[in-house]
Amino acid sequence: MKKIVGILAAAAVAASVFAVDFTAGMQLKGELFKYDGSTQAITGMKLSHANTKDDKPFVFSLSTDRVGGQLKMFDGQLDVIDTSKITAATALNGAVYTTTVTAETKKADAMIPAAWQIWFKPFDQVKVELGNTSFGMNTETITYWEGKVLGTADWGWKATATFDAFQVGAGLFAGNGENWFSVPNGGQASIGETAFWAQYSADFGTIKFLGQFKNTFKEDNFAVGYNNKFGDISIFTDAAILLNTTTNVTGLKADFDIAYAKDAISVQAYAMLSIANFNNVKPGLMTKFKAAYALNGGSLYFKFQDGNVMADSFAANFEVGYDGNLGAMAYNVAGQIDLANNKVNFTVPVSFKLSF
Repeated sequence: MKKIVGILAAAAVAASVFAVDFTAGMQLKGELFKYDGSTQAITGMKLSHANTKDDKPFVFSLSTDRVGGQLKMFDGQLDVIDTSKITAATALNGAVYTTTVTAETKKADAMIPAAWQIWFKPFDQVKVELGNTSFGMNTETITYWEGKVLGTADWGWKATATFDAFQVGAGLFAGNGENWFSVPNGGQASIGETAFWAQYSADFGTIKFLGQFKNTFKEDNFAVGYNNKFGDISIFTDAAILLNTTTNVTGLKADFDIAYAKDAISVQAYAMLSIANFNNVKPGLMTKFKAAYALNGGSLYFKFQDGNVMADSFAANFEVGYDGNLGAMAYNVAGQIDLANNKVNFTVPVSFKLSF
């Protein structure tokens, strides 16, 4: 009895010390209808699982004031041997029989760890993050992944220090399982991606700086940014210089975002100018726009996206849809028109996402 009481007491102490967060979800995406302008084919009632790395259907978190960690999983596909399709061939070579076996592989659905991270604070002002971590500039929220002038890789070593309104950080980034630094026998040193970051916030807004050095300091990128909020209006702007000393190519990226939200109405517009090469490459201008009106249980929206307004041929996406909620489930249904290569595609996509 005393042992059981002791175990329960230890569990109570552990529960009071550790804060465990668990979230989970699942998502299905599909198309009710699609017309392909290139082939003039009509399809419909498509359904597929679509829990991607960004969806993060299962998230496990553990943290205290000093240490913590997080694991994110998504559904993916693994290569497995299809034993039902193993074939064998036998050949005669003198008095020796040799057998060749060929096994086919196929894709199998599986839950895969997408990203994991461990962090700790050796001092109150310093935080060290290991694993899935990164630095980045301001990012638009219409699509999230495209509208950003500069960002680092998302795996490596990262440390940040906070001193009131001023923050600084540094990171060493490489692929999962790859070395940031290596020197082969008799060869030259190779260094992965290194980044330095700084941010200062005050009444006039927030200023950001990011320096990114890749490929043994042969690709050096620098960006500065600013964001602020004025009542119901939020803005940000960034500029980045992209230098490649190997190819002697200098590029530029600059963006601007403005968002307005009041009561049931929200509007956001974003534009990014890109110059891949100052010498002989035509500039590109990405534009995005979204307007939404909130209703009980969801919102109506209109979205427009053009990857490059300055391209020789016009290509854009128009979308009118509804984002709804039914308890723990969020769903979306929309009508999309894609214009590209003088062809028109029309799609009615749907998605259903359950979270708890």
